[in-house]
Amino acid sequence: MKSGFKIAESSRIYAQLYASSDWVAHILHLPFEEQPGKKFNYHSFNTHLLSATLTKATGMSTLEYARSALFEPLGITNVKWNQDPKGYYIGGWGLYLNARDMLKFGTLYLNRGVFDGISIIPAAWVEWSTRPSTGLMGTYYSGWNQSYCYGFLWWIKRVNESIDIPFAMGHGGQRIAFIPDVKAVLVTQAEPNPKPSISFKRHRAVDSLLFDDVVDYLIRG
Repeated sequence: MKSGFKIAESSRIYAQLYASSDWVAHILHLPFEEQPGKKFNYHSFNTHLLSATLTKATGMSTLEYARSALFEPLGITNVKWNQDPKGYYIGGWGLYLNARDMLKFGTLYLNRGVFDGISIIPAAWVEWSTRPSTGLMGTYYSGWNQSYCYGFLWWIKRVNESIDIPFAMGHGGQRIAFIPDVKAVLVTQAEPNPKPSISFKRHRAVDSLLFDDVVDYLIRG
């Protein structure tokens, strides 16, 4: 999230992307505000470039690679994933999983990369990617709550000033959170495409339920 692009999350900027016939080229031609690698600014366009890069590097589509390296070892078979006009699987959104499969993914990270006794991803990556490492600029949380931070494609919520809870955030209120302190995985699902006017309120409502109510109960219990 330090690409340096001069860009902000907005319905207008996404409309411009969807009007393009080549999303990767569209993103790469955006103006720069900072030198790459210098300043954190959250935007899902960055992860779409990551998907395209992964496709080029592996010679496989992102979905094919994910099936081989992640979905099949986890026993996940019911996957829907949207593509851009050039056929790249969208890196920042558009992946649909059912709640049980979301739970498997959270359990994998709770167990430091091990699922059903099989090591699927390195424990060192689990620890590194879910450790606070960047700021909040450009995120839903930057203006109102400093108890959140960001790792490597994982959000982190800090509760009780000392307990860090990594969570994956999907559009509309989808969440996968894991709590090593109490060995728990939490999953939320919601209507995936809320109107822009209520999207921010939806995120705050889901987080309130998840972290203020459920997590608080589990930690106190």
